[in-house]
Amino acid sequence: MSKRNIIIIVIIVILVAVILIWGFKTNWWSKKLASPQSETEEKKSSGESKTETPTVDREAVLKTQLIVQARAFIERYGTYSLDSGYQNLKELLPLMSEKLAGETSMKIAQGPGQQQDFFSFIVKIGSIDLSEFVPDVQAVFVAQVQEQEMRPGETNILQKTVRLIMLKQGEGWKVDSIEFSD
Repeated sequence: MSKRNIIIIVIIVILVAVILIWGFKTNWWSKKLASPQSETEEKKSSGESKTETPTVDREAVLKTQLIVQARAFIERYGTYSLDSGYQNLKELLPLMSEKLAGETSMKIAQGPGQQQDFFSFIVKIGSIDLSEFVPDVQAVFVAQVQEQEMRPGETNILQKTVRLIMLKQGEGWKVDSIEFSD
């Protein structure tokens, strides 16, 4: 190799090194290799973007969570059979206030009574509404349900209304009352 070629190679290597050093110092490389998401985030932080982050309505989120919790509670509370030994109610006890848990524990202790024939009740929610809401205090739900009652040789389907009251206790919400009516 001639001296001229060696000098050209050295100059090219020095230029490449200078470009690389400049690129890393100015974050030019990371900007070019970054994903489109990080460019959007960078624009937001620099004030280039006019879009705002949507705010979360915490009360609306809480109401939705309570509706889901009330729906699940009503269906489990109203669904049982002679064979289950009130297992569904036992599993719901932690979700109940002391008052309702006491009433339910008495119901469990009494058992199904002297009736020896098989029976089964299955409850399905048709609709549920949050009829009253006092943040951090109380939520009242009214649900329209379908109750299927099965006994040997017969099945009855009834439409019922359920009124459920939840109270805020500590950090969570507990069911304080549940009433089924025709």
